[in-house]
Amino acid sequence: MNRIRYFITTITLGLLMSSCVQRMTLQKSYYTNAKTVGAIYIIPPISVYKNGQQGLLDMAVTKGKKYKEPLEFIDKKLNLEKGVKLSYSNFFENQKKPLKLFDYIYDETILKKFQKPKSSKKKYYKYDVRHFKQKGIDELLLIKVKYGLLITYYGMIEANRYGHCQVDSYIIDLNDNSLIYREQTKVQIPLKGKWNDPPYYKKLESVVSMAIKNALEMERQKLKP
Repeated sequence: MNRIRYFITTITLGLLMSSCVQRMTLQKSYYTNAKTVGAIYIIPPISVYKNGQQGLLDMAVTKGKKYKEPLEFIDKKLNLEKGVKLSYSNFFENQKKPLKLFDYIYDETILKKFQKPKSSKKKYYKYDVRHFKQKGIDELLLIKVKYGLLITYYGMIEANRYGHCQVDSYIIDLNDNSLIYREQTKVQIPLKGKWNDPPYYKKLESVVSMAIKNALEMERQKLKP
């Protein structure tokens, strides 16, 4: 994946580390079963996220361009993809349940929506991923990570800036596409004072790095039996 690519995403995010999604925790017996787990990581390039009613003029003129070069610079040093994969593989290995990592370009636009059985009370993943069972795994760990800079707006004015990381995680039973585990972790670290300090952008790197570190640690705590 080309980590230098950059895009701006406009999204509404809460400023709390809690989640509004319906959580599903793991059963204590989960790590004692003999089922194999495969992992897919979806990690888009570092981005600017926006929260609040941003003025149309600001949207049209700036589009967050002033953050492009600084974020691209720190992204090279963060090496997020490697860190995320190592975090999960080490955790599962410590639980005596190693992950099987395989290269796959995950594209939900080509996946079929899953049709939930009417009589079932289980929770299911929204897309049908049962075909991954052909790769020799019983369960699929799906990790989606968004990270970068979150900006809150008051009208056309930037009110606050935060280092941001959001992790959405799923474990899916490939026998029937049902969810075994479902979590979402959001972390925002305030960026105080002057952020534009080239050539190294230490403050920007610090808050983004801290948000990632805290989010991954929270994910590990949630996965503990």
